Amino acid sequence: SATNQTNGSVLSLLLVGLEEYVEYSIRVSAYTGVGQGPYSIPMFQITDEDKPSMYPQNISVIQLLSTSVTVMWFPVPIRDQNGIITFYEIEYNQSTFSTIQMHNLSRASSSEQETTLDGLQEFTNYSARIRAYTSRGAGPFSNPIAVETLQDKPSNSPQELITTTNSSTSILVTWTPVLLIDQNGVITHYQVEYNQSTFTEGASATSQTNGSVLSLLLVGLEEYVEYSIRVSAYTKVGQGPYSNATNNRTHQAAPSGFPQNVSAITKTPTSVFMSWEHVEEIDQ
Repeated sequence: SATNQTNGSVLSLLLVGLEEYVEYSIRVSAYTGVGQGPYSIPMFQITDEDKPSMYPQNISVIQLLSTSVTVMWFPVPIRDQNGIITFYEIEYNQSTFSTIQMHNLSRASSSEQETTLDGLQEFTNYSARIRAYTSRGAGPFSNPIAVETLQDKPSNSPQELITTTNSSTSILVTWTPVLLIDQNGVITHYQVEYNQSTFTEGASATSQTNGSVLSLLLVGLEEYVEYSIRVSAYTKVGQGPYSNATNNRTHQAAPSGFPQNVSAITKTPTSVFMSWEHVEEIDQ
């Protein structure tokens, strides 16, 4: 316990340097030149609340989905709460915190020790920090912690698809990457799909490249045939959407077959009438 004294003509005393929101037992006694008299019956008084002087402890993060994480914490130490904790505030941002940025805020009740942050960007690094409130205001923020969302499938297709006829049996396909904001992870490979008709008809063929390659030479195609070609990107989670298809035709080549049903009829001693049918279409 602590004691304070006043002179005999003073009947009040301001006790200072007390702790915030703490109940104190207070009693008073009088002195003469001979000594101290008995103490009064103790009275109990609680100091006012103040803002917390410390932040929540042991902050951790659990990755849930590509667009959400759960942040967990332990309460402010009791002696640093300085009142009744009314709620917690979680601030998070895609970059470091500064006074000129708009920050995202989430609140949790005083009875909670975790909250889920939704609507985040896929495969993105965030900084998050947390503070507690009493009726007197906010305490200090915790140190920021790093938060990274999980990967997801790309939400858009590769860009600027270009096809260039290379020969009668090959077409070169080039493209630029999926926009960074739409990649949603690490691009592992690209898939090029091609077909002699539209993609709603017949069977398609596919070829793949690794994620660092932005071109593919399609070989073994048929001569002078128009192909529909499109490309999509993959992360480890799965396939993103295909690009719009572009059409291109392989070059012509010498016929690989001969005219059909050739016939000859002698007309005169010096002439023969010849007739035939077209080379089969697949061999033209």
